[in-house]
Amino acid sequence: SSLDLSGLERLTDATAARIAKTSTSLRSLNLSKCPLVGSSAVWHLGPSIQMLQRNDAETPASWEDEPDDAVASHSVTGCPELRVLSLSRCPLVSDTGAARLVRCVLLEELDLSF
Repeated sequence: SSLDLSGLERLTDATAARIAKTSTSLRSLNLSKCPLVGSSAVWHLGPSIQMLQRNDAETPASWEDEPDDAVASHSVTGCPELRVLSLSRCPLVSDTGAARLVRCVLLEELDLSF
């Protein structure tokens, strides 16, 4: 299935996370032109995203430094069938957030243009 939410200026990371948790058969998602969607939403989208072991003394605290049980829950609640993702014109998606998508092995098409 596919879902086009492009241009929804009030769509937030929290809403995108809810979509990811409930849309397990989603294959295509367009979040372009959603200025409030950021890296936190990216965290929830890819079930194939795995956090590497890290030394917390060397890693600055941020939303990415969630406890291991949170990482495990994110890895099973995303969109396992996601093949196409557009985050075009989503200025809150950081380089770090976008880099997480590299580990989404089924993702075939990704738009991060601005």
